[in-house]
Amino acid sequence: MSWRILDADFPEAWEEDFRVTLAGESWELRRVGKTSFLRIPGCESVLELPGLAKFGGLFPEPELASRGTRFLLASSPSYYIAVGRAPLGIDDVTCGTYAVTWFDLDAGSMFDDGERVLDGGEEVLHPPNGAGHHVALFLRRTTL
Repeated sequence: MSWRILDADFPEAWEEDFRVTLAGESWELRRVGKTSFLRIPGCESVLELPGLAKFGGLFPEPELASRGTRFLLASSPSYYIAVGRAPLGIDDVTCGTYAVTWFDLDAGSMFDDGERVLDGGEEVLHPPNGAGHHVALFLRRTTL
């Protein structure tokens, strides 16, 4: 199952709800079964995250956000979810190989960007050609 952008309403019934306010914006993540949904401020769409069934270990990490990143959830060193205006920056990334997926939040499209080796420390990532500027990025570490 892949993550996708829905043109649907945020789920009204949920089993777990996680909210955080950063820079005056309210971000909300809800879990229904084995799927999570992220509502992004200023975006009409909802990001559906199948397979992300637990919030345990996934925390907002505003101090790791740099460049165009407005919101960052991390379960370092396994997962990073960044949202903002491209390019997106993440400080203190654990070095390794990551599967990279981009979401164009304005167009509602997804771009699988393959795998990238990240050296660690501050990483600035650019979406592939064709993606807009209002984006979400999902990094999943594939090697130890």
